[in-house]
Amino acid sequence: MNELFSGIGSQTKALQRASISHIITGISEIDEPAIRSYTAIYGNTYNYGDISKVDSLKQADFWTYSFPCTDISKDGKMEGITESTRSGLILQVERLLRVAQDKGELPMYLMLENVATLASKRFKGFLAGWIQFLSDLGYDTDYKVINASTQGIPQNRDRIIAVSKLRAGGGLHNFEFPQNIPLRVSLDEIMEKNVDDRYYVELEKYKDIISIVNGKVYINQTSFIGKIVLTKSFNQQVLKDFIEMDPCGICDVIYPTSKTRRGRIQGGGKICPTLTASVQGLLYFDEEYRARQLTGLENWRLMGFDDRDYFLAKEAGVSEAQLIKQAGNSIVVDVLERVFINLFK
Repeated sequence: MNELFSGIGSQTKALQRASISHIITGISEIDEPAIRSYTAIYGNTYNYGDISKVDSLKQADFWTYSFPCTDISKDGKMEGITESTRSGLILQVERLLRVAQDKGELPMYLMLENVATLASKRFKGFLAGWIQFLSDLGYDTDYKVINASTQGIPQNRDRIIAVSKLRAGGGLHNFEFPQNIPLRVSLDEIMEKNVDDRYYVELEKYKDIISIVNGKVYINQTSFIGKIVLTKSFNQQVLKDFIEMDPCGICDVIYPTSKTRRGRIQGGGKICPTLTASVQGLLYFDEEYRARQLTGLENWRLMGFDDRDYFLAKEAGVSEAQLIKQAGNSIVVDVLERVFINLFK
């Protein structure tokens, strides 16, 4: 496998977890801390480096390409996919596939992963054109936006997964994306019980966003909606004060700047909002109204990685801020595992 834009190796981890025999032919990664984490977890692996400077890839049956989402993400610059943008690095994948075609070395399988925005109206033209390009090379392609919470992980993370297989190798006529399954763990089980004081924040810093009035927590800015973390262990009376329950069990933040709009806390506090690469992305409230950031270990757990993976990277000297960034930039392992089982078994 060639694991392009490899990060901390979620594709490799998923293949291992699914007990699918594989060899990592090479990775393409330029971020030094990510390379350090990858090496700590999987050992020394050939790294092509900057994909834009690679003439060709080694022959492999499977290429994965989770190209940067910077310019197509709602949280990013939204500058689109061009040769001058980070998200435009997918065009380097196009170039390398054409080189592989000329050499008679097209991989049997391909997998794309990115933010769900790629499948939105704004970028549907590019997605359609990309699928047509792959078809012209001889691939059948299917894609689906999958939420991690439907695949056993308590995180509300929508990502597009597109898989391709050469028609000469049978195409995708037997492939189906995995069905939804119940959560295998709750958010409460993910959270650490004893956390260092350095993770806690002073609510005074968030006074323009959060207010506590008569024992109730109010969210005052729409920009902060969806960034609150609760678990089932949160005091039930406080929970009732903090949210309003709808018939489906979805919790709503008390949101005083509008009588009709409310920001959601997914899954009645059982599902974490989407993790991002920002250390300051989320606030978790404990039973005593104390607020803290999620730890690096919690972030890695919410991406489906084992505790051992996190500690191997940490012991290799990767900082906590980088570990959190790496988790936010990664792919939920459980999602990939179930896709790969359907694709390869």
